[in-house]
This record gives sequence, C-alpha cells and structure tokens, in this order.
Amino acid sequence: CACIWPASAPGPTAPSPLRPA
Repeated sequence: CACIWPASAPGPTAPSPLRPA
C-alpha cells in the first residue's frame, strides 16, 4: 500500500490516511 508519502510529494514523510491501499 502507499503507506508512505512519495519523496516527490510535499509534506512530512509519515503514514498517509489520504492514500489508502
């Protein structure tokens, strides 16, 4: 799943509820 924000995306590197499996 996309549990981690992509390095190219803004914001901190943390679990993202906005990007479910």
